[in-house]
Amino acid sequence: MLRRPSILVVICAFALAFAHASLWSAITPLWQIPDEAAHFEVAALTASLGRPVGPSDESPALQARMLRSMWENHYWEYLGLKRPERPPDHMVAGTWPGPGAEWPATWVIDDALIGYYSSLSNTGQPLYYLALAPVARLTAGLSIDDQLRALRFASRILFALAVAVIARAAWVLFDGSRALTFATIAFTGLQPMFAYIGAGLNNDNGVALAGAVVGLLVASGWRNGFTWKRLTLIALACAVAVLTKRTAVF
Repeated sequence: MLRRPSILVVICAFALAFAHASLWSAITPLWQIPDEAAHFEVAALTASLGRPVGPSDESPALQARMLRSMWENHYWEYLGLKRPERPPDHMVAGTWPGPGAEWPATWVIDDALIGYYSSLSNTGQPLYYLALAPVARLTAGLSIDDQLRALRFASRILFALAVAVIARAAWVLFDGSRALTFATIAFTGLQPMFAYIGAGLNNDNGVALAGAVVGLLVASGWRNGFTWKRLTLIALACAVAVLTKRTAVF
């Protein structure tokens, strides 16, 4: 059981991280967090189909709704591109097919957004999207903008939980040292790029939480011994991290 000072440390870490990420979310336009459209597509399809998804589950209707929202939220202008005259109606993953050809200023050809990064091809790492599926289902009747805001909110909770778990790991590792624990909280919770990713819909937030749990279990083992139970939990947490995002291996 956590001692009272440790509980307060964890709560402070969560509040700081959530507030910092919420600030970034408030000032960052919709669809402008890295790969946010790709993650939204997978999250929405996972919720509607009730299972992990792959390339064959691509939905032109969903893409058309996303692209209209992106067009209305000035997606092209924020990227320094020319805004198309009307919203594209589908996406084409990959690069420009013509050898030596120039990209159009709008990145749109025949009503298709080209060069789109699709997370649908990244099969085998569904846990982040499954975790957000209840939120996506509850908000399915809202506008796509409001649904993205709700999913951003849920993802920020995962980010803040990751920082809270890191705080607990620091408390254990540093044997209850408030100075070192709060230094760890400041380093993680106030790091701009970490919080910027934490502000949006991105599976980095899921793998950050899973990785933080691995770190806490390792810190607990270092302090209290690596029992078979603890080693099993570490192995399970590592598996969860990899099933959330394969880059957890690194």
